[in-house]
Amino acid sequence: MENALTAAKESAAWGNAMVHYLDGDREPLAELLAGGTPMPAEVRHFLALVISGEVSLGSRRGKNSKLTWREKDTIREAFFTVYKYTELVLIFLEQLASEARMEPIYLRRKMEKVREDANAKVAAAVGRCANTIRQDPYANYIRQAKDWARFEAGIYDIKDESGTYVIPVTDLTPDERAAFALEQARAYLANPGLFAPDLMV
Repeated sequence: MENALTAAKESAAWGNAMVHYLDGDREPLAELLAGGTPMPAEVRHFLALVISGEVSLGSRRGKNSKLTWREKDTIREAFFTVYKYTELVLIFLEQLASEARMEPIYLRRKMEKVREDANAKVAAAVGRCANTIRQDPYANYIRQAKDWARFEAGIYDIKDESGTYVIPVTDLTPDERAAFALEQARAYLANPGLFAPDLMV
């Protein structure tokens, strides 16, 4: 299992690097190539397309050149953390509100406030307004976090843009995933500070 997790992380790093390349940032791909991380077959194919000229470095024109790829990754991770855990709470809203002896609407508003605060902190960190942060590509990070929370809660499996199922490394059934997700939501409510990312980039 540990080897599978390592392979999954390495594959994700290569995938992220290719996305950055298409977005105009070559540094992540160059760092992985120089670092000796095992290269999946799809990356070899991607590099062949780059060398042949069929794939070129994405244009930075019209994009915020102040944001480095590391800063974008920090923003993505921050949003993923905040929105994943708050979404887990909202998925189990009725049960968690009952356990906390509060009306569900109050717990929902609390999670909405957490999200609003995170949006404001990220916006301030990158010098953007909060409305811009809620738009793409940032909004896509939020959608991905919510989708992952629903996967963890056993609601559905994740599909990629082509409609192909993406099966994360797990042997858990949907019911087991839901039970584990509920425990994560409880842990978050008990001590949200443990799950708070460093939003300053």
